[in-house]
Amino acid sequence: MIAVVCYRKRRTHKKRNEKEENIHLLPLDIPPFYKTSIFHKANAFLKDGGKILCLIGEWGSGKSTMAKEVYMSRTGRTPVVIEDILKFDVSTCQDSFIVEEPLPRESISDKETRDIVEKMISLCKQIQTSNDIFLIITSTEEAWGKITGKIKDCVEQSNDLCCLDINYKSLTNADLMQILHTIFEHYNPDTPFTNVEKAASKMSAESFGFPEICTLLSRCKEFQNSPVVFLNRPLRYLSLYLENMTKSPEGKEKFAIMVFMSVNDMKIDVNELNEKLRKIFRTCGLNADKKVQLQKILPLEFVLQVDSSVYVLQHEIIKRITLITFGKFYFSDLLKFSSKKDLVGWIKLKKTHIFTKLLDGTQQASDIEPVLEINEEQWIEYLKKMESTSQPTCEKSDITNDKHNIDL
Repeated sequence: MIAVVCYRKRRTHKKRNEKEENIHLLPLDIPPFYKTSIFHKANAFLKDGGKILCLIGEWGSGKSTMAKEVYMSRTGRTPVVIEDILKFDVSTCQDSFIVEEPLPRESISDKETRDIVEKMISLCKQIQTSNDIFLIITSTEEAWGKITGKIKDCVEQSNDLCCLDINYKSLTNADLMQILHTIFEHYNPDTPFTNVEKAASKMSAESFGFPEICTLLSRCKEFQNSPVVFLNRPLRYLSLYLENMTKSPEGKEKFAIMVFMSVNDMKIDVNELNEKLRKIFRTCGLNADKKVQLQKILPLEFVLQVDSSVYVLQHEIIKRITLITFGKFYFSDLLKFSSKKDLVGWIKLKKTHIFTKLLDGTQQASDIEPVLEINEEQWIEYLKKMESTSQPTCEKSDITNDKHNIDL
């Protein structure tokens, strides 16, 4: 993972030649990046003069991290990342870029999809006619399938385009073990790696990316108690873990913090408190009037420190499962605290649960999908929320600063 990354916020991009750029400081405590065989293929492609590299992977597969590592390996400079291709002025293209998931996961209109494809084609053509610059695209397999034909049509020479799948099945066994070893040893320097190595060899789950599964296993001691179960059904295990957090006062406090971070751009400043956090505490049945030190009730197994007072959730997967768990108990409050963009694509009408037979003939629930299944009454409530124009707000006057104790 990279220490510092320049990026342009989604829907609020600035032109390349403007000086004002947002600097996003990544978490301080991160494991070293392991250079897999796929990394070396990507690096070699660009070294040999390749122009357009696409890294295809699922949620948590490490697309963004690998893209930035490859970029730095080739340029020796901080990556420039475009998060909203529609706002990018292709005529200013004078440098190498990373385009993060040009087709977003959330639903967009057919017109916006066509506009994105046209902009990508223009950018690819510009890259091919420019010397000594390249383009790296990250994408899910589903999204890439919608644009790959158009991209290939605009590429003049076949060796100018390279698509690499970085999902679990594309990694060698040596890569898999080394990724797990690198991450596990970073977070557990005093724990023998053999405790989880055998479990990893029996892994079959593909719920999300292998690097993120390894990170969850390495950071949460509870998951290490049953590594085989976790590695084969990580989303189910994570969901049950969060549900169990709500059964004790101490766990509820940690869970409430996670809910707040999930509806607050995945971050929290422990020296600030706003009314939304108070309300979430009350919703979870906690005393919102007592003084607490937020830093002492952080769920450290799921957050990473950015600076002295700011923490971020480790990954969007944790945000999603946190909101799903919160919605199971407090669906109306989930709608109230969340913005519409945070609710798109993962709330669905209830369906029958799927069970799979194990080799011994018993039945066991398979890993869950990262969706919240709701009844018809809740579905109507959800549709009303999505059709409304109002968004959750936090007034500046609601924020308090206290480096020690904060009134809840």
